[in-house]
Amino acid sequence: MLLQGDNNEIILGNRVHINASRSQPTVINACNGTQVHVGDDSLLSNNIEIHTTDYHTIFDCSGNRLNPDGNIIIGDHVWIGLGVKILKGSVISDGVIVGAGSVVAGLYKTPHSIITGVPAKIMREEVSWVE
Repeated sequence: MLLQGDNNEIILGNRVHINASRSQPTVINACNGTQVHVGDDSLLSNNIEIHTTDYHTIFDCSGNRLNPDGNIIIGDHVWIGLGVKILKGSVISDGVIVGAGSVVAGLYKTPHSIITGVPAKIMREEVSWVE
């Protein structure tokens, strides 16, 4: 886990399991005053990357920033599969299953669904999982 700069937070809820190893780490980075929140009873596989920033700022020709950093919120009882990448500003609702290798970029407000793909899309609704 990496906190880069001031006023950053990485909050892990109760009973969060992270199945990472030295050879397949899970990386959670909060940078530039942002927050990553992982809800209770969530399961994170290995080789996951969670980033609240792009690490390089992009401006338009008028000097306005085009890629602001953003908080990441992962709900309760979320299962994140192997090799998933979760990008800045993403929100994942309670009970969601994120398929292996997916890229999560955006708001996934449908609880108890399966999201998968690049970028991740809802593939099925009204599902549940048990560890």
